[in-house]
Amino acid sequence: MLKALDNPVRILIVEHVLNSPPASLTDINECIKESRGEIGTGILAFHLDILVQTAVLKKTQENEHPLYHVPIETMKILESRGLIEAEGQ
Repeated sequence: MLKALDNPVRILIVEHVLNSPPASLTDINECIKESRGEIGTGILAFHLDILVQTAVLKKTQENEHPLYHVPIETMKILESRGLIEAEGQ
């Protein structure tokens, strides 16, 4: 799982999803565009697939549109490694 976070785009995606759950593809794309500039949808899909496959993110469907959130299990791992602050701190 932590290997999936060795890319700055994926870190940015996870930070955005943590701060704005659940996040749509459009939301994530806008966040990246504001922070790093435009990336192609294929590249974004590639990074999201890696994050979902490694269980860093969970993907759900709402009205045929994917939404992404960070599962509680992942948040606990990220907190224990000091990668994010525990809630309420």
